[in-house]
Amino acid sequence: MHKIIILITVIATTIVFGHQLMADNSPEYIHEVLPNGLTVIIKHNPDSRVFAIDILGKNRAAWEKPGQEGITDFVNRMLVKGTKDKTADEIQAELDDIGAQIKTNDSPYIPYDDRYTWRAFSFVRFETIDEYAKKGIKILYEIIANPIFPEDELEKTRHKVMGILGMESGSTYQVCRNLYYSKLFNNHPLSTKVLGTRQSVAGFTRDDLMLHHKRYYAPGNLIMAVVSNVKPKTVLKWIKKKFGKMSPYNIKSPVMPPASKTTGIIKTQRPMEKEQVYIYLGNIVPGLSSDYAPAIALAVEILSSRLKLNLREKQGLAYSVGAGVRFLGQFGWYVCSMGTGYENFEIAKNGIIAEIEKLKSETIEQNELDKARNSLWGSMLMRNMSCINQAFNMAYYEFIIEDYDYDDGYKERIDNVTVEDVQWVTQHFLDTGNYVLAYVGKVAEEDQE
Repeated sequence: MHKIIILITVIATTIVFGHQLMADNSPEYIHEVLPNGLTVIIKHNPDSRVFAIDILGKNRAAWEKPGQEGITDFVNRMLVKGTKDKTADEIQAELDDIGAQIKTNDSPYIPYDDRYTWRAFSFVRFETIDEYAKKGIKILYEIIANPIFPEDELEKTRHKVMGILGMESGSTYQVCRNLYYSKLFNNHPLSTKVLGTRQSVAGFTRDDLMLHHKRYYAPGNLIMAVVSNVKPKTVLKWIKKKFGKMSPYNIKSPVMPPASKTTGIIKTQRPMEKEQVYIYLGNIVPGLSSDYAPAIALAVEILSSRLKLNLREKQGLAYSVGAGVRFLGQFGWYVCSMGTGYENFEIAKNGIIAEIEKLKSETIEQNELDKARNSLWGSMLMRNMSCINQAFNMAYYEFIIEDYDYDDGYKERIDNVTVEDVQWVTQHFLDTGNYVLAYVGKVAEEDQE
């Protein structure tokens, strides 16, 4: 108990000190759109020697034509497989020479390693040290601007993606998540899978990849966010020299259409011969541009805490349970997810709904709101500890609400939320009469559609 008190005190002190530090030392930013359309954001971080770049490709799913689902993911996997001037081995050797790391896809072999994978956009994450920043920009430019998608590497990549698709098809978690998205975003670009399907992946040709890259990786469709100890003006000069040469693609970029809230209760399920069942339940909520967003985030955090306490700790129903919310600019979506034994399916499903109902009908205590607030604030501090995560978040916020420094005002936003605010959004947006329920695994005959 004594150790727990000390830990809480340390975390609280860190949070308060971090907030004061941010207030007293506002970071230096540069934000500029180059003549070719590339959006560049640079943040000066004097406390780190890491040079980090995140390149965000906008509206991933909206760019992918019917029958070409997953082509952005496929292109990303092949960016480092060869360029006009370098083979894959030569690219890797150059990266190794400067201790650089590049990541274009989350790992399918690490459970739940998908924090950066969104259907709405793609990422390329690049890290080296400040000493090699200029050379790193040069290498990254070659990778982004001049891939050639060699036929032999294409077939290797196809084989790898097919293997991942096969692995995902046996995961109740992955199948349930995809099923949930397909129903929640019915006839919407976000209903498609990031990896695509076996049919779409089997059909990709080199010409398809070249054309998609030309369109999707046009500078006007990209946001480049940089965090570094190097002076921002110097970094901008290096970026302009290289990435400023990229040719614009004169086609109107597709936009992500709005998503409609599900009305009524829509159930979708897929039987699998597994001893566990995975459950996803949720609906559409207002986006990050809405004044309701901070209160919604806090409401879902409180719900998540209650699900873990009551369904996992007290009742022992779940090996995995929680709730979360993701935001785009004009809309977002919340989801309650749970993995449980198949014999507990009905109890678990009803338990999730009961916890939402209690959150709507019972008064939320101030200490519960404070706990949720500290949890969100602490999570934000943790995810921004690394330069590369700061860059990722800057690009994300610029994409969805054109507010790249949104995190700088995050604590003030959640501090301004009251118990009454949380109660109101809970009653209006966490609706037990309207939701999508997806479940996958061994279920009783009467549960199958």
